[in-house]
Amino acid sequence: MKGVVFTEFFELIEELHDYEMVDRVIQESNVESGGNYTSIGSYDFQELVKLLITYSNISGNSIDEALRLFGHKLLKTFRSGYAAFFEPYDNARDFLKTVDNYIHVEVYKLYPDAELPSIRVEDVDDNSFRLIYSSSRALGHLAFGLIEATFELYKEEYTIEMKSTSEKGDEVTFLCKRI
Repeated sequence: MKGVVFTEFFELIEELHDYEMVDRVIQESNVESGGNYTSIGSYDFQELVKLLITYSNISGNSIDEALRLFGHKLLKTFRSGYAAFFEPYDNARDFLKTVDNYIHVEVYKLYPDAELPSIRVEDVDDNSFRLIYSSSRALGHLAFGLIEATFELYKEEYTIEMKSTSEKGDEVTFLCKRI
């Protein structure tokens, strides 16, 4: 997993709590890297899992809630660093349709070893669509936060119904309906 995910997760913890909480999560998770991550490095996904579990145990926030908040944080980071991806679109649905076939293609050009989820958007009608998330990492709640933050970015109101379509959680369907 790319190091930027780890560094952004630590920034989220610091924003929600303080630096001492970041340090405590690193120390108590006992991750192999010792919590030393660079944004361009690649690290074992299981370290993120350990950090999430430790953070959840210390903070009292569920892992699902931490992932959802992390999705919001990541979208702000992506928007700040890659505004050109967002600017051509005036609504969330059109933007989300580009994630797999355009944005992820560009990410692979920079990071050929990146392991990105598959994102597919299917129109249901004028006011609703389905987003199908597939990833062996089963981070559906992170995807939920990213979707939710995308609606906020485009100032749109939608309800989001999340349904895991596999026992492992590696495929999740989000039904998004305009309010």
